[in-house]
Amino acid sequence: MNNTQKVNIDVEKIKSEYEKKGFKCELCTHFPSEGWTSPEKGHKTDEIYILLEGEMEIDLHGQTYYPSIGEVHTIPAYEPHALRITGSQPSTFYWIYGY
Repeated sequence: MNNTQKVNIDVEKIKSEYEKKGFKCELCTHFPSEGWTSPEKGHKTDEIYILLEGEMEIDLHGQTYYPSIGEVHTIPAYEPHALRITGSQPSTFYWIYGY
């Protein structure tokens, strides 16, 4: 899987729509092998990830997902999950959260 091409996504429009709903929106870049795990009971609100460049995997409900560039991936509130940056290049994604 190679998600290194860049895509044209209207990040400002997405950011504006979710900030109106009280969410925080961050453009993030992380490096291969970086990862994090949610608290045991997840978070109090949904989290949304939109991969813009690179590769990542999301573990949720005992399954591993590999989002495509531009795919919107929602982590439901109170669901434990883990994310990892895969591949050999940094990954850039939009992180939208309400906590």
